[in-house]
Amino acid sequence: MAKRRMFSPGITIDSDAFGDMPHDSQLLYFYLALRADDDGFVANPKAVMRMGGFSEDNYKILVTKKYIIPFDSGIVVIRHWKLNNYIQKDRYTETLYQEEKAQLTVINGTYMLIDIEINRESVPELPEINSLDTTCIQNGYADKVRLDKNSLETTTTTSIADDSENSEIPTLEQVKAYIQKIGSPINPEQFYDEQQKSNWQLNGKTISWKALVRIREKFGKDQKPKKQKKPVPSHNAEAKELFEAYGTLCPSLPKAQRLTADRKKAVSQILNKGYTVEQVKQAFRMAEESPFLRGERNTFHADFDWFFKRDKSGRDNLLKILEGKYTDHSPKQNQPFSQQNQPRSEEEEKFFSLWK
Repeated sequence: MAKRRMFSPGITIDSDAFGDMPHDSQLLYFYLALRADDDGFVANPKAVMRMGGFSEDNYKILVTKKYIIPFDSGIVVIRHWKLNNYIQKDRYTETLYQEEKAQLTVINGTYMLIDIEINRESVPELPEINSLDTTCIQNGYADKVRLDKNSLETTTTTSIADDSENSEIPTLEQVKAYIQKIGSPINPEQFYDEQQKSNWQLNGKTISWKALVRIREKFGKDQKPKKQKKPVPSHNAEAKELFEAYGTLCPSLPKAQRLTADRKKAVSQILNKGYTVEQVKQAFRMAEESPFLRGERNTFHADFDWFFKRDKSGRDNLLKILEGKYTDHSPKQNQPFSQQNQPRSEEEEKFFSLWK
């Protein structure tokens, strides 16, 4: 059995429900969890209480607040055990208390009693704790809120009838009617199809189909139809054309030896962004004329793969070339001054004609 025990802050110190309990009840919860087996079952809760000097009231508050689930055998289980603890398979030892474990199911990491908390049409909450009753255990949990004998008999009869009705596999129309009746946002067609595939079971156990609806409403989410991704067009022919153009237009740059699958993919991604083959070729020409990209200014030099990548800020290298970032604007050496400058505008020509 694993020796370490863990506690989720969301269940304990960060929870208002936990913080509202007396400190002794909080401490008893930690004591019980430390004494639990690898499935969260505590065989001797009374001995743990005597050892820590806890009262019966501390124990009953944990039951009422739904932090532990007691059984007729005297055994208790930590309700949120699987949210608190993850035990590796090589260290895990299954509990000895299989009869009690068979009465439970796990929903979103939380133990729930199948007969009382799942298969009932509605699960009543316990009344406010004015005076704690020593018989407040799960065996009578569902019926304790009924105050008079006649109400109890009527409710019990109705509950048996409901369980018999709910145990049958419903039709789609019944599911639609029930979901509409309770005002649930569940998609009935999707829910029905999913339950048909799972034989209307939860964790391998057959329970009321109306309970399955309530469980989905409380814990589950309807899956939204997945958006079908549009197929990304490949440009293998264009990639081959540009690969050959690079070798022709960029003789000063490092030679590309093979047109690999990754290079085809990179070319396709650039073209899918909206760049044209002619724009890529123009970038090749401009790169060939750039001393910086030819590696004459420093150790960096552009290669075939660099054209189709992005810089650290996310801008395409191709766009930076086309926008003139790497264009050399300095005058060429050994060239007359009149030829070093760019062609003059009409106004500049008029200005210089005055000095001739």
